[in-house]
Amino acid sequence: MTIPDDIQRLIDLVGYPEKPHGIGTDWTGVERRLALSLPSDFKQLVAVFGTGPWGGFLHVLTPFAENELLLERAANRALGALHTIRRAHPEQVPFALFPEELGLFPWGITDNGDTLFWLTEGFHWSTVVFDARAAAWERHDLSSSALIRAFLLGVLPSRCLLEPFAGERPLGVHLQGG
Repeated sequence: MTIPDDIQRLIDLVGYPEKPHGIGTDWTGVERRLALSLPSDFKQLVAVFGTGPWGGFLHVLTPFAENELLLERAANRALGALHTIRRAHPEQVPFALFPEELGLFPWGITDNGDTLFWLTEGFHWSTVVFDARAAAWERHDLSSSALIRAFLLGVLPSRCLLEPFAGERPLGVHLQGG
């Protein structure tokens, strides 16, 4: 199996996990249930690293997890919450929501309650971060693994994801046992 460049860069940065949680490779049933073909980068990320955590803070949602990081359960929660917000305050949700065309679909969460979504448009899905505390949105034209790498290096232009680290690089937290 060939490892995509973005996944290899993550491996080069942090190494292989000793005991990854939520890893798996059988996506057929998952994608059928979701009626959505997930990005190959994400599938490789889950196959190698599982849920993370990244920087002791960012967690990947995977259909192979046995807890709150279970992809389908977390997706239903996140999308349900945004549908509720959008009904009451449409201006606070400036994106379509899956299963709508070009709808957001979640792939990660943080310990602060932020949700990372794909914007399901075109061949290369960008990531949209929703900071629920501030009702703020950030869009990053990065794959899941590229966004995680930029986050760990502290070079991701993201107030939502880097603010909790107060200037420290999340990579240092990750390597200390995150």
